Amino acid sequence: MTPLAYWIGRPARTVIAVASLAVACGSCGRSGDQDQVATPALRGSNAPLTIAATGDSLIVKPWPEAGKDTGFDDVVALLQRASLAITNLEQVLRDPSTSARPNGWPVGSLSSARALQHAGFTVATRANNHAADEGENGLRATSDLLGKAGLLHAGAGNDLDQARAPVVLGDPPRRVAVVAVTTSATDEAHATRTRDEIRGRPGVSALRYSAEITADALTYAALAQLPQAEHASGDPASSFRLAGRLVKRGSATAVNLIADQRDVDDILNTITAARARADVVVVSVHSHEPGNLSDAPAAFVREFAHQAIDRGATIITGSGPRQLRGIEIYKGGVILYSLGNFAFDAATIPLNAGDDYDANTNLIEQAIGSSAPGAIRALPSFDEPIWWESVIATLTFDGSAVAGIRLHPIDLGTQLSVSERGRPRLATSTRGLEILQRLAELSKAYGTTMRIENGVGVIDRP
Repeated sequence: MTPLAYWIGRPARTVIAVASLAVACGSCGRSGDQDQVATPALRGSNAPLTIAATGDSLIVKPWPEAGKDTGFDDVVALLQRASLAITNLEQVLRDPSTSARPNGWPVGSLSSARALQHAGFTVATRANNHAADEGENGLRATSDLLGKAGLLHAGAGNDLDQARAPVVLGDPPRRVAVVAVTTSATDEAHATRTRDEIRGRPGVSALRYSAEITADALTYAALAQLPQAEHASGDPASSFRLAGRLVKRGSATAVNLIADQRDVDDILNTITAARARADVVVVSVHSHEPGNLSDAPAAFVREFAHQAIDRGATIITGSGPRQLRGIEIYKGGVILYSLGNFAFDAATIPLNAGDDYDANTNLIEQAIGSSAPGAIRALPSFDEPIWWESVIATLTFDGSAVAGIRLHPIDLGTQLSVSERGRPRLATSTRGLEILQRLAELSKAYGTTMRIENGVGVIDRP
């Protein structure tokens, strides 16, 4: 509920605004017109399949050599033991000598890609709100450098078909397909489909949504009297437009986010096709909604995750809000709503380099456009431990079914200065227990029971 008092004293612009497939085997991103060179093998060909999943990676500073940081070495060993390790790369990679956007989001280089590969990662997902920061050139450069480092990637491409397409690797009965989508990206970052002779736009695989705004009687009456309110012919007491956005009279003031059904159907068809080719399908979903301060996903994201599993997905790996969200077991599938940050060199981010998704913008501001589209946003301070604590999820399989889930707590340097934070290390026993207890509590909301054994969270066979 948002009473009339909420709007009193707010800036006028805020009040006004309120009312206001192709399945590719071993290759999904392409450099120019050439297929990405890939090595689609999984580690441990005779061992049971294990998949290690992590959250967002933003790497600018070099990682230490082996033996220089025990906690980091433990993370690397954990990733390298898995048959397949996945992270979400939330940055552009390019030659550091090329020109950059002033005060732009930090970019990585070939060394960033090699750092991920050396750490044990096999696949980098790219569907997020920073993959297209530098347009087509940045997208192509990132594809090139990931390919040179031997990393496969999904979620971005020269057009929508490439961005949607999964990367498929391994041989039956251990063949895995990885699909990547984002709900958090500007309109300009969305890839479009090639039609006949009309070339599609390079970008990311997006799951778009729109806002349905309702206002309770008092709020509706106040907003409807604003000079900017546009009342259509008919019943002016039921709806009007303000700043181009439809406001309906309802029992409560709320903003509901509604997924674009065309995108949902398109992505679900991709998942179905991938499942026909692979034993296990992983779907990466990068979603900041309803805002970074929320430890629960937007309702439409949860609904999509359920639909994805219904259509053949085995695991949903979430990222975006930079903090942990809970875990849900649904029809034998595993939904990791957010794995937080895996690597986050926050000290390298210029003060005004963020967007609405990076800032702790709330659901109402995002959905109804209380700021200009694409406006640069100052980043929050990231002082709280939740931004620097996460887990690595390791899932083991019995055939195509998940046999168990182990959650390894990591610490990105909570006790260090901001300039030293950002590199993952296995958490100490005390901090690890705090992280896992918080994750267990978040997961209870979805009926998931997690126990803690020897410093590791354990969820038994779904």
